[in-house]
Order: sequence, then structure tokens, then C-alpha cells
Amino acid sequence: MLYVVPADWQLLYLGSSESLSQVSRSISIQHHQKDGKLELQAAPQNASFKAQEQRNRLLTDPNFYKGYLPKAEWLLMYHADSILCANARLDLNDWLKYNYGQWRGGGGLSLRRVSRIQQVLGFQSRQDDEHPEDRWLIDRIKVLPGIKLPKPETEKSFAVEGVWAEEPMGFHIPSSDEALLREVWDDLGRRRQIFEYCPEVKMIMPRMKLERERCEEKTEGANGSEAEAQEQINKEMEEQIAEQAASQETSEQDDAGNKEK
Repeated sequence: MLYVVPADWQLLYLGSSESLSQVSRSISIQHHQKDGKLELQAAPQNASFKAQEQRNRLLTDPNFYKGYLPKAEWLLMYHADSILCANARLDLNDWLKYNYGQWRGGGGLSLRRVSRIQQVLGFQSRQDDEHPEDRWLIDRIKVLPGIKLPKPETEKSFAVEGVWAEEPMGFHIPSSDEALLREVWDDLGRRRQIFEYCPEVKMIMPRMKLERERCEEKTEGANGSEAEAQEQINKEMEEQIAEQAASQETSEQDDAGNKEK
């Protein structure tokens, strides 16, 4: 994901001590830390990202933004079920002109303007077990004075979740609401189009078990040619991603070696 984010962006990763220990072992992460692209920092001790309501409380707590994001103006929420596409024509900088951010991919893939969040939290407080934090915040941010909204057709190209758009910047594939995804994923031709445009999406598909399980259900009893075609797509995409990962790892190791010299 770091290779898709614009070069002038500096990123802060907040995580538990366990996750920081695991993430920091990556050669790629170490490379970006040395370049100043990425900083790793422990999340608040009372923070938990496992339970939805605990995330809701953390992200609607004004002290979180004051204590951990005092210099940040933009917050990219990027869950494990999200991906940004290297082939996308638009990048994150193209959305900064919309001065409240972009939440098209739901809370799991969203670009949020911290000052607007703080503005809301300055006069309103979310009650425990109220609406999820993304819905609660965006409902209030959109009615603030001076908000600039993109046209609906433009907004679609930020991310695809359950509404189809040609060549989006990314995809958000939540596993908890499969019905939401039928318009996008039930069609074999559309899946082929997605995989060719954004092969990176296959990296999150096994985690979601969405494509394999849904395709098995769809092709069960169908003619053999469709099932075989889908199997070939899967194989080609997996090989392509493996090649990209190997090439990227080799490049990072070469860069690290050159710097040491």
C-alpha cells in the first residue's frame, strides 16, 4: 500500500505492542522507516481495535486526535479488507480539494479531514452504543458550513464497496455483509475486469473468502466452461501477484544494499 500512497505523504502506524513487533520485522517497513516515510507508534493502552464499539469510542474521542494526531490534517483509514490500486488514475492528493475527505468505501477505506472531525467533536459527543463512528461522524461533517462535496459520479471513483464504478482508486470488501457485494461480485465478467485492473485485490480475497466461496456456489451445476474460465483467472492473478511481490522484495533488498555501501 505504501507504494501507492503519494510520495509526499508521511504515514503514522498506530498499533499494539504485539503488532508493532511483528510489523517492524518487515524489510519493506524498515526501508520506509529509514526514508522517513513511515513512523511506528504504540496506540493508547486502553485502545482496542478488535471490538467494533471500542473502535467507535476511540475514533470519536477528541483526546485521541489531540494526543496522537496533533499535527495531522488527513487521516487515511485502511482496514485489512481494503486495497488501493496501483493502476488507478487518481491518488489521495486528488481528493484533498473536497475539504471534508472521502468516505465512499465506508469507514474501512476512507480519507478523513482531522480538523473537521475535531470541529464536530468540539460541540457534540457520541453516546455509547450509538451509530457506528463512520456514520455518526459523516452525518455531522456533511452539514458543517463551507463543506465542498464532489458530484456523485466523481465520488464513486474513490472506492468500490457495494456500488460499481469503473477504475476506482481502491476497493473495500467487508466480509460481514455479502448481500452488499452482489452487484459487484456475482458477475464473472465484472470479476475478470476487476482482477485485470487491480490484481492487488486478490491479496485480500483469500482473507474474505468471498471470491472462492461465492464462485463455487455460482458455478455449481453451471456449464464447465464458466467454471474453468474462473479457475484460470484465479491462477493467473495469483501468479501475477506472486511475481510482483518477488520483484518488489528484490528491489527493496537492492536499495538497502546500495544505501549500506
